Amino acid sequence: MTKLKKVFLRIAIILGAAFLLLVFAVSVYSWKLDKEVEAKVAAIKAAGDPTCLADLARKPIPTEQNGATYLIQASAEIEKLLAAVETDKDGNYHEPTLKQIENELQHYPNIRPLLEKVVACPKFDFQQDIGNLPSKICINNSGKDSLFEVTHRSWRYLNHETTVAQAAGRNDELLRSAILLFRLGRQISCDPFQTHSTHIVALSLQSESLKNAYDVLQRGSANAQLLDELNAELAECDYVKECRRSTAIERAYWLDLIREMPQNHIFLMKMQLAALKTFENYLHYCTEPCSEWITHVPQADLGTVNLTNLDESLNLGLRSMLICSRCTQARKNALRIINALQSKNITEDKKIPTMAELGLPDEVGVDPFNGKSMQIKKQPKGWLVYSVGENLKDDGGELETPLDVGFGPKK
Repeated sequence: MTKLKKVFLRIAIILGAAFLLLVFAVSVYSWKLDKEVEAKVAAIKAAGDPTCLADLARKPIPTEQNGATYLIQASAEIEKLLAAVETDKDGNYHEPTLKQIENELQHYPNIRPLLEKVVACPKFDFQQDIGNLPSKICINNSGKDSLFEVTHRSWRYLNHETTVAQAAGRNDELLRSAILLFRLGRQISCDPFQTHSTHIVALSLQSESLKNAYDVLQRGSANAQLLDELNAELAECDYVKECRRSTAIERAYWLDLIREMPQNHIFLMKMQLAALKTFENYLHYCTEPCSEWITHVPQADLGTVNLTNLDESLNLGLRSMLICSRCTQARKNALRIINALQSKNITEDKKIPTMAELGLPDEVGVDPFNGKSMQIKKQPKGWLVYSVGENLKDDGGELETPLDVGFGPKK
């Protein structure tokens, strides 16, 4: 064997050994990633949370006990009403007059009873086909309207009812609609497949309900029995629990979504670990004031965010849900405090009472954004109660922009 051949042979042996070593290292690395993912998924299961969409499947609910049954029926009626009210003879959308709304509402007397059945049912399951691939879940491929669509119609219907009640000065009717809207939001939150987007819809309904209820308080002639009914609903809300549940469901969705991606094994494992870490952070954020975490996840610009980037899209959706949840919590706290102040006839010459003196739990007086006290101020036209909001600064009760979040008389 020539000297040159020996050199080539040695090089070949070295390269072959290096290749085998690389294969071994990759295999070990892949094995370690697998074990790390398996351990985290096992911990999630041990905590009783879903790890895939299949875990969200539920036994069919009897039709008469499922609030979704009546929501779908109501939606079909509302669709006809909205077509009559909000479109002209050529099918173009327009802002209806008060008279048009009143006339059409009289033609659909069954809608409100159906919506009341929705919130009276012990369970709610829109029965989305979670057996589909996760990437197709958000696409309406079932032949029926989505939960968002039927909910949005109900919202528009109740807004029309509210418009009529406000114009006529029928405070009791306005408060009943506010309570119904709030209960509708709570019922939707019970859907087994409540991802962050569904939860934001539910929170939006509740937030709109709180604004309508405050309008009644501003008028100063609210029915005491209805106010007690509203307060009982508000006292039942646990936004931390609801937000955590929605985040856990969203995690199961994303884990399945990553599993179906056509990528190499190591890349998928790393994506899963990154997603699990992100969700782990947000599950912790659910229980902490915004001031403890908001600087770690700065607000993304929807116009520039790359939604194909896992971390960016996750942060955008989960952060939006958390902020929406805190805003609704702040408005709920503010409404309960204002109602208590008015019912006890607290005047400006007295010191601001404590929550115990108002007959409220201590947590109602806590600002969900910074963990400190809600701001309570007496204004010439009424009480101003607010949270510092997302910027974590007290902007003096600037609710119009809004910088702060709460309720108070218009400036």
